[in-house]
Amino acid sequence: MPPAGPRGLSGNVWKLCLYQLLFNLGLWWPIWVLYLQEVRGLTLAQVGALEIPFWLTIALTQVPAAALADRWGRRPVLVMAALTQAAAVAFFGLADSFTLLVLSYLVWGASYGMAWGPDAAFLYDTLRATGRTAQYARLMGLAMACNTAGMVLGTFIGAPVAAAIDLRAPIFLSSGLALAAAAVAMGFREPLAAFRHEMSASLLATARDGLRTVLASPPLALAIALLAAATVANLGPVLFVQPFLAGHGVEVGETGLWQTPMRLVGMAGALAAYRLAGLLGLPRGVAVLIAVGGAAYGVLALWDSLYAAGGFFALAFVFAASRPLLTDYINGRVSSGQRATVASLGTLAGALVFAPAAPVLGHLADVSFGLAAGVLACLLGGGGLCLLLLWRYAEARGRPARPMPAQVPQGPAPG
Repeated sequence: MPPAGPRGLSGNVWKLCLYQLLFNLGLWWPIWVLYLQEVRGLTLAQVGALEIPFWLTIALTQVPAAALADRWGRRPVLVMAALTQAAAVAFFGLADSFTLLVLSYLVWGASYGMAWGPDAAFLYDTLRATGRTAQYARLMGLAMACNTAGMVLGTFIGAPVAAAIDLRAPIFLSSGLALAAAAVAMGFREPLAAFRHEMSASLLATARDGLRTVLASPPLALAIALLAAATVANLGPVLFVQPFLAGHGVEVGETGLWQTPMRLVGMAGALAAYRLAGLLGLPRGVAVLIAVGGAAYGVLALWDSLYAAGGFFALAFVFAASRPLLTDYINGRVSSGQRATVASLGTLAGALVFAPAAPVLGHLADVSFGLAAGVLACLLGGGGLCLLLLWRYAEARGRPARPMPAQVPQGPAPG
């Protein structure tokens, strides 16, 4: 890891934004569920079942990939993530059986497992090395907005491409875009070089020290659990929005017209996250996001109308705004030598929620979409509220007690 001065590192911010844009510029975004249903003949329950290998692979690769990023650097891991993404998307487009689709999802999950965690650590350490950590929530929101911008462009472009050619074309074009993201990552400057003194002695020690850091701090552990809970807000928009729109008469070529503004709302959430924290404070800001997410699923559960799609817009805002807020809190409480490893635990926990929930909810949605949305309302609203209260309690217990004011000795009362 060659040393890099502040001037060289400052370019990392815009390069990370471009990387996030290209990594997530999937032209398959508006059609992937329809592709699996119409081209590969899968039911919605089978589509949900594919999420099991996807999220389990994310769970299995998260900590090892993050430990590699903490030990060898963020740059090589992010390059490998983009290359793996390119291979996975091409494999997905070629897979013509359920077994091969499962294998493609295994590779695909590995790409996200390598990217989530090291990306936030890469940005935070870049800002730390240049003395700008106070800007993390704003700039992470910008990176998340670029992430969402990739989805917006992919959604806007992918549906017309699929309508003009076929449902396979957007998938293969997306593989080339992931290769472009890998080329951008190769131009990153490694920020971890400035913090060699904080690095653990080995990969095993890196993982062990990261876990010890979390276990020693209940508020940190509960913040990671809240980050995992926030991924529930993403389950509905990812898995259910396309069949929801199709079930209410929206044609394939028009799905992008609905999903594009939804992604734009997500971009707004990512960009507004630091303002939300500045206006309400971090705990109240997180509480508002949880309440809005739970209410959005409640609307989708109780209102069988195309207008209820507004709930997906709210969920996109909640998911995009939650990560900058919570990762800012988490990153500020760990050293650079364990930063990616600790950050990866949030995605690991989210994957362990997503993996069993997706197929079960897919099965429920095949029977009744309202029932599936109701379960999600309970998971995000009820479960998120419980975690939030525990986090506030742990924060209060960990805060040093306010000293009592010294009592001034009183003289004798006047006669």
